[in-house]
Amino acid sequence: MIANFITYLSFLVKSTNQHGVHSPFVYNLLTKCLYKRPRRHYNRTKNLVLKSIPYFNIKHVLWHGHAEFKKEIAACYPHVIFGSPPYDLVFVEELPQINFDFLMEIGEIHNDTVFVITNLFKTNKRDWKQLINTKDITVSIDAFWCGILFIRKEQEKEHFTIRI
Repeated sequence: MIANFITYLSFLVKSTNQHGVHSPFVYNLLTKCLYKRPRRHYNRTKNLVLKSIPYFNIKHVLWHGHAEFKKEIAACYPHVIFGSPPYDLVFVEELPQINFDFLMEIGEIHNDTVFVITNLFKTNKRDWKQLINTKDITVSIDAFWCGILFIRKEQEKEHFTIRI
């Protein structure tokens, strides 16, 4: 419990909000989507996913997470199709559940695919660093509660630590 509190305090010291971001893509994501009211869910990660679906016009989702949350998404966004590539959103509970290189190799993800990894503060940091250092990942956001990854080939590789 105390270790989690110290980890969170360390995150708060390192993190920023939209004012510390120099990427137009990430700045717009924060100001026009994630920081925009109203909140869709009390859980920060679920709120992020629920707001991201209309912002990124997500239609196809690869889901490795709670079935109850999947049902919530299906109820809010009936147009979303689960398990049909190419995926616009990949949602995973833990990093070992995703084989990024394999998905890239077989063409099931694309330049605008959004990856959301929950429970990032519980994740092995070595696995997270290895994933964000993958050559195809150009934008990574550590939001403590979750991690967000983008392929965006048109953008320079950048990592952000942001309070959401």
